[in-house]
Amino acid sequence: LRIVPLSRLGDEAFDIAVPTFWRTVAALGRLRFASAVYFVQSIETRMQPKGSARREACRATYRLPIPVVTEAGWIAEHLRDRYRRDAALARNGLRHDLYRPDGPAAAPPTGKLRILVEGPLGQALKNVGRTLAILRRVPGIETWLLTQSEVGWYPGVSRVFSRLPVGDVPAVYRACDVLVKLSFVEGMFGPPLEMFGCGGTAVVYDVTGAEEYIAHDRNGIVCPRNDEAAVLSAVQALARDPVRLAAMRSEALATARAWPSWDEASGTFRTVLFRQAAKMEDGGDGLRARLPRLDDSPARASARPPGRSARLRSARVLFKGWRLGLRRPGDLSGFDLD
Repeated sequence: LRIVPLSRLGDEAFDIAVPTFWRTVAALGRLRFASAVYFVQSIETRMQPKGSARREACRATYRLPIPVVTEAGWIAEHLRDRYRRDAALARNGLRHDLYRPDGPAAAPPTGKLRILVEGPLGQALKNVGRTLAILRRVPGIETWLLTQSEVGWYPGVSRVFSRLPVGDVPAVYRACDVLVKLSFVEGMFGPPLEMFGCGGTAVVYDVTGAEEYIAHDRNGIVCPRNDEAAVLSAVQALARDPVRLAAMRSEALATARAWPSWDEASGTFRTVLFRQAAKMEDGGDGLRARLPRLDDSPARASARPPGRSARLRSARVLFKGWRLGLRRPGDLSGFDLD
């Protein structure tokens, strides 16, 4: 793998260009390529505020005459129904060498149901702060947090794992019984499947992506979106019924073991990618002439004033997550998830 800034490519030409995010479609205008394939990993209009220029620009990328490949069936259906696009499906794989039940665990069992919450704090669509607020209402459980956010403590959480290297993540999964992940927007929805591979089960909302592999009341529990009472009931039921919990974990592990490996999925993706690339009617020159004007300037890095300590940054993240946890259920004003 060679990583190089666009500015250093010069006149280098490529057989296939693969934009992987709506903003990167604009970069096609700065590349030389024979064909292109748009790898759509989620419906990113859902992540942009309603009525915003970014949302309309994102929507415009789905209408371009670029062959599409995606990693989840629901995304392919959405592109077909909303944009009349025939997207090829190449599902993401699971690293069975990494996400497996045998191996070190971050801690031994304590006799309490150990819940893991995963995701970044301060992002409304990921709903981590609210999830932790819900779990504080369940007595007799232990709650852990695995997050990309820079934070070392959170109210009501027994242990926080911040910015772990990927190789250390399975040990956290193995030490927990249930992943509670109540996000509102997902693509492939990978963390529950990783948890399944490590021997746990999951409680989730009926977010897109869950239907790919989560079977309600068999290998996990799927609750209606914003139904916090259903989440509380599910967690309490698993805490008091170890037989049901064990059966659900067993089914979850069987689901993960039947899922394609990373190598198998990579081979499928390569085959689908080349097949889609051959469908491109306009060459690279023809496509570049039809690209809309998109803001392809890099996102501004969050400025860190000189001397700002890691402790202060952590406090800001913690406060934002706590504030979102206090919002009323389903308070996603400004977003359209359809």
